[in-house]
Amino acid sequence: MSARTGPTDTQESLVLARGIAQYMSRIRQRRAPATYETYRQAIKLFLVLLHDELGVDPWSVPVSALQPAWVEHFLAHLQRHKSIETEHVYSRAVVGFYKEAANRGWASLNVDALRDTLRHLRRRKGRRLPRFPQEELESILEFVQRASLPPREDDASHRERLRILRDAAFLLTLADTGLRVSEACALKRGDVDLAEGQVRVIGKGNQEAVVRISNRVIRALRRYLKERAPLDGAQSTTALAELALFAQHGKRAGQRIKPISRWTGADIVTRWTNLALSEETRANLQAQDMPITPHTFRHYFVTTVLRGTGNLRLAQRFARHASPTTTTRYLHLSDEEMDIAYHEIFNE
Repeated sequence: MSARTGPTDTQESLVLARGIAQYMSRIRQRRAPATYETYRQAIKLFLVLLHDELGVDPWSVPVSALQPAWVEHFLAHLQRHKSIETEHVYSRAVVGFYKEAANRGWASLNVDALRDTLRHLRRRKGRRLPRFPQEELESILEFVQRASLPPREDDASHRERLRILRDAAFLLTLADTGLRVSEACALKRGDVDLAEGQVRVIGKGNQEAVVRISNRVIRALRRYLKERAPLDGAQSTTALAELALFAQHGKRAGQRIKPISRWTGADIVTRWTNLALSEETRANLQAQDMPITPHTFRHYFVTTVLRGTGNLRLAQRFARHASPTTTTRYLHLSDEEMDIAYHEIFNE
């Protein structure tokens, strides 16, 4: 196979557009699809700004003409129109291209100096742990609760109704109890007392605990179990209390009540994340290393307790953490929130 030749193959005449195409090809090969999509959006915006605001035509200007000032211009635009998180992710994507150009000898650039400059120019995220995707998680919970149920026309539509109701109850249970996904999947109907709003859980170390459940979890479980009642009643060989709380509703399960696995639990989270959040939102979360998993709902629960009470010991007990050090990893309080809490404790 002969090497492709032409004026665009030489370092002197490699135009910006082709250099970026090579860079993005490497990103596609080395990074996750969501990260690639985020970088693609960043580079696309960068090129638009170069063309429309700085008069730089990426199809005629060579890569060797790259200027640090272009990135600073891009950063200023991000600060006017994008969130801090997007500013950091998009600027990293463009700096990555500058680094590629320097490493390949396409342009003479001091990438370390450029990074130092951007480090001083970027807006600061605040003195806290990496952002917890609370808004996105609440969007998922709202979306699954509003999901439309198909009419009961045949077995397939009935299974889909059961899956939607089960998924809503499952996700709300994770969010409002802090149960680990394996604990939620192992629950039996006899473990749940809807009248008292409690669930009996066998957790780590085979330790039994009583966990409180919220009113919205109770409502979701009642809807699901009411829809499932004919199937439960047909299980002649298993007592009602021994039936799985969250059951499989695929075609292979048929009329049997079998517990879901932790992998099914993860699939439920992925399904509703994909349905509730836009592709851009999911890509941004992935690029910031914040994928939404079943454990994210446990994170949400502990954070909600901490923000609602400010009581670390209480949050530790709710989450059933052996050490308060574990609980503090979930604490994401801004300076403003801490000011308010301090005022309420000491000044009122």
